[in-house]
Amino acid sequence: MALSKIQAESMNLADTYAFTGTVSGAGKMELISSDTTGASGVSSADISLSQSTDYHHQILVVNGYFHSSAVDTAFRLIEGGSVISANGSYNSQRIGRKDSINTNGSSNQNVDYMRFQWYSAGDSSSEPSDVYLKIFNSTSSSLKTTITGEINGLDNNGDISTNFGNAVRLASAVAEGIRLRAASGNISYANYALYGVKL
Repeated sequence: MALSKIQAESMNLADTYAFTGTVSGAGKMELISSDTTGASGVSSADISLSQSTDYHHQILVVNGYFHSSAVDTAFRLIEGGSVISANGSYNSQRIGRKDSINTNGSSNQNVDYMRFQWYSAGDSSSEPSDVYLKIFNSTSSSLKTTITGEINGLDNNGDISTNFGNAVRLASAVAEGIRLRAASGNISYANYALYGVKL
């Protein structure tokens, strides 16, 4: 088949196009699952991770996230159908900055949850944050699941808040999902999307 070249000026990208065959150069990130309705005032939200080894890692994006009170995040992994919540399950650390407050952070060893914020999330729908997590090794039974993440938005005083964190699961096990929750109280979120990234 002869090669056809299309000039940028001759193709309206606002239109809808149906591609057949293999499309290359379009990136290797695929949508695995999504929730466009969100949740309000729930004790936790369990998000299933893909068990496909086709993905190098997975990315979870949660929009409009906030707590019912100004407390820590307390994310946990789900393995073998059980939420991993015992002391000695995770190491985690975080660094945060918010308006008029110095940059600060901390680390925890051998704890029962993964904390990604130094400064707490907002506690109302007018103080939302966005959560961005990269999840590595979740399909491996020989490598530890590790997560790096950001939780950025507004804190419980309406001030801008930026938080970076990472966590390590201290056992090597397949992670079937991740549970989003606060250290106490409830959480709400507007939507989420889970992506798989291929090599």
